[in-house]
Amino acid sequence: MTKYIILFLLFPISLFSQVSIDFGLEDSDTIPSKFKTSISELRNSIYDQIPSYSKRGKYEKVSYKFSDYVAHSESSLLQSGNIYSNWTELEDYLNNILQEVLPEKYKSNTNFHVYINKSGEPNAFASPAGNIYVNIGLLSDVNTEAKLAAVIAHELAHLISQHSFLHFIKNEFGEFGNGLVQRDWTSFRYSKNQELEADSLAFLWLKNSRYKTSELFNMFESIKARETRGHKKSSKWNKPELIPHATSKERLNAFNRFTQYDKTDNGVYFVISEDFFNKSRIIAKSESLKYLKQNENYYSCLEQSFRFHLLEPDNITYVYYIMESIRILGNNNPEIWDKHFLTYGNYDTLRINNLLKKVPITKSFFEELDIELAPLYSYELDSIKAKFYWEDDVKFNTYNEAIEFFNSLGKALKCNECLLTYGKSLVDLKLRDRYFKGYINSLQVSNNMDKCLLEKVSTDSVFRKKIIFIDDFVAFVKQGQERAYLTNDKTNINQVIKDSLIAHFPNKEFYLLSDIKNRSLTEYNELIALLYPELRYGVSDVLKKIRGEYINFGDVSQQSKNIFGKYGANEIEYLQCEIYESKNLNNSLEKYKTIVKSDYDEILKRSNTTRNLNIWLRGISLKNEKDLHYTRYKKLDNKIKFKNSGYDVMIPKIVRALKAKE
Repeated sequence: MTKYIILFLLFPISLFSQVSIDFGLEDSDTIPSKFKTSISELRNSIYDQIPSYSKRGKYEKVSYKFSDYVAHSESSLLQSGNIYSNWTELEDYLNNILQEVLPEKYKSNTNFHVYINKSGEPNAFASPAGNIYVNIGLLSDVNTEAKLAAVIAHELAHLISQHSFLHFIKNEFGEFGNGLVQRDWTSFRYSKNQELEADSLAFLWLKNSRYKTSELFNMFESIKARETRGHKKSSKWNKPELIPHATSKERLNAFNRFTQYDKTDNGVYFVISEDFFNKSRIIAKSESLKYLKQNENYYSCLEQSFRFHLLEPDNITYVYYIMESIRILGNNNPEIWDKHFLTYGNYDTLRINNLLKKVPITKSFFEELDIELAPLYSYELDSIKAKFYWEDDVKFNTYNEAIEFFNSLGKALKCNECLLTYGKSLVDLKLRDRYFKGYINSLQVSNNMDKCLLEKVSTDSVFRKKIIFIDDFVAFVKQGQERAYLTNDKTNINQVIKDSLIAHFPNKEFYLLSDIKNRSLTEYNELIALLYPELRYGVSDVLKKIRGEYINFGDVSQQSKNIFGKYGANEIEYLQCEIYESKNLNNSLEKYKTIVKSDYDEILKRSNTTRNLNIWLRGISLKNEKDLHYTRYKKLDNKIKFKNSGYDVMIPKIVRALKAKE
């Protein structure tokens, strides 16, 4: 009873009305036509943006190769479903900010464009194709338009300075010594000098705009706060001199040098629209939490949702994401239930016997409001509405106590989803079933997997099918260590493979991932998350766990359940084939162009050449609510005899590989 009295006092307005959870926007579930630019068109556009002096001599082929690699990466990103396509008002707003900071000499350049990326992390990145991608998590994180302008100006500086191209050139000519090319621009790291150069240009462009330049400094302060919290989560030291990119301290010092002789700052916080910024930020908060959870960044989701909760304690959406994050973290690692909320797993730096050491933090999060530990920025301290957590009686200390507290709040606010979340966290099966039945009675449940989970129906009675998903066929020519990827497939090789396998395996169902991607981006991304666990957990973690052919990554995500439920499958297999031809290195630009413009059919029909057929296989089976079983990764490398056509060898080898797996 005491707990409900406390809740009544804390949330007097909301208790008498049911509050619905904001699960975010519904974006297009198919690839919009504006994102369907061909590799060839993208390649030509990127190549045209490279200065002519960088296309001469030994750089001629390198610049074209760079354009080709970027085109593949850009096409994959735009058609991934990870870029908002229907939020045109926000996209236009961000591009108006871009125009405000864009130097006059580039105003007529139509290659620069800002898109919104479906990521809850407070970040942005630039693609060498001329696009700047602002994470929705950045919009939810900043508090002024000028801060957005500072970030956009910084990314623009990387583009105009051709930093990615310069990095690629150094890679190609051995300065980095690894001969590799970075194709994932979302995680690309610029050098320390490049970061500081981009900061200096961003400062100059902000100075020439109507924005406050001091907001660039304040962005660095926010980055510093996140770095500090990140260091507390690690038991190891990060020596500044060993960090390859610019630290927030270095960037703050550089800013102070920029303003050493001119401290005037007559700009404003908002130029385009303060009202639109504030309205969009409200939506962005729910969107960022949705994608943090969807991408299984549960701890970040917990931190951010609790941060938003401290500022808006009666918002049930934030309460829901707090509970969901705690539930999944606890189900994945049961030992945290009795650990301190948000402080467990963090470390203080103490001087012991004249030596600095990392020591686990054992105090309660609510012992004091520690700005280095709390997921807050210093400018938000005066805006905290939930200061009661640090006043009077402690509401909770451990994760177990936290989910009990928020469950009481969910009941008071009549939040059905909160009740279901709490039910899923329970170990007591009888009590758990009571919550599930209550949820079933309140909502119409249609998903097969949800019915099995909530009504305790055995999955064996519902899911019996064996499904094989076929990924895109890959063809390339290997010249020394260089790869040139073919992009034309007039024959539709994947369809040929599918039709052939149906005849050999009538008891299995076959689907092309490309067909699913064209039909539903949501379903496609759920499949990718299921088929590629390394994208979620890291390659090293997956390889360690998969050696025993069994993986329990904890709570099976709802996305994975959706896939098994949709197809009525208890076993899913994945197949991808790639063929490559080996040749001696040829530095001719024309030769490279000829290869990338070739058709798959040509490399398959050719004989009297050295070719390899790689077959990638893996299998996933759903054993119960918590466990996915993965087979070992298999890469079957088959040399195609010199005189044989690829068509003569490919299908029989794929059939043998699948039968051997059975």
